Amino acid sequence: MPRFFNTTGPCDPARHYMLPAGRRLPDLRRLVEREQYFVLHAARQVGKTTAMRALAGELRAAGYVAVHASLETSQGAEAVEEAEPRWLWSIHRDTWVLPEADRPVEPATVDGVAPGARLGAWLSAWSAAVAPRSVVLLLDEADTVSGPALVNLLRQLRSGFNQRPGRFPASVGLVGMRDLRDYLTESKDGAPVNPGSPFNIKAASITMRNFTAAEVVELVSQHTGDTGQVFTPAASARLFEWTAGQPFLVNALALCCMDDLCPDRAVAVTAEHVDEAKERLVLARTTHLDALAERLKEPRVARVMEAVLLGDEQVDYAHDDFRYVVDLGLVARGTGGAEPANRMYREVLVRELAYNQQANTP
Repeated sequence: MPRFFNTTGPCDPARHYMLPAGRRLPDLRRLVEREQYFVLHAARQVGKTTAMRALAGELRAAGYVAVHASLETSQGAEAVEEAEPRWLWSIHRDTWVLPEADRPVEPATVDGVAPGARLGAWLSAWSAAVAPRSVVLLLDEADTVSGPALVNLLRQLRSGFNQRPGRFPASVGLVGMRDLRDYLTESKDGAPVNPGSPFNIKAASITMRNFTAAEVVELVSQHTGDTGQVFTPAASARLFEWTAGQPFLVNALALCCMDDLCPDRAVAVTAEHVDEAKERLVLARTTHLDALAERLKEPRVARVMEAVLLGDEQVDYAHDDFRYVVDLGLVARGTGGAEPANRMYREVLVRELAYNQQANTP
């Protein structure tokens, strides 16, 4: 099957046009080699999962027992007794990529351990079984864990930290949309986080950048190489102009041009085609763009976005709400101060705010 621009799930170079996701990250290998724990946070659909899966594969090739797993199955389960079994079985399920000899025993083997300590006991047993090689655990969707369950998860990881590497994972990465500080504050009902607890073992909190203008050209050039269809220089520039390199938006616009507007590969994709694709996506309210409008229902997001878009009050750059909206990928710091992260977001968010204002006007 010919390759295409992917807008759903992780990218596969055999099926999708893609750039190496690790290129847009700092050197995570260095953190792993130093046996450190870290947080990776970035907005939705920028390539975090693709990058973590690729990193896990590289680490396995280098001799690590490395697994990328998701904690999403425990979303909404704030009680430790409900969330912990879901973490165990989710991680166990995702160890299928390992050779059988490297896989952990089934989670049922720690049923006799008190709830709230089972994950740590299971990870300790697994790490000891594969020693002297090191376990590396990349936990995606970490910010879907909330309440007491989140605090317990972090406490169990911290409790095992000093047993590395022979009796606990040598390196753990928590991956999500938001920085650890933000969703930990939320789990504590907004109370300030004690900087010494419960995850003071974090060595770094890092994010993932968007595509550069040159990388947008590099991406669409893969399509030209496969099919002969050209994206004109103006089209590539317009892709970056509308999206500021946000990977999902770049792929979504390019896919619309490729499939709907220019199915004849002899026809070059122009800036006008990109503009038409933008309008179709905005009007269609794709899941990605619709999620932006949903975010405006959160009072803390609405307050910041109204200040940024309407300019009727000052933006409090030091406030946690501003950092939260930046982490969500809605706002960026421009040369003139805070601004929407890209022109497409500006258009969608302004339309939504205007609708709300009109609907609430007697």
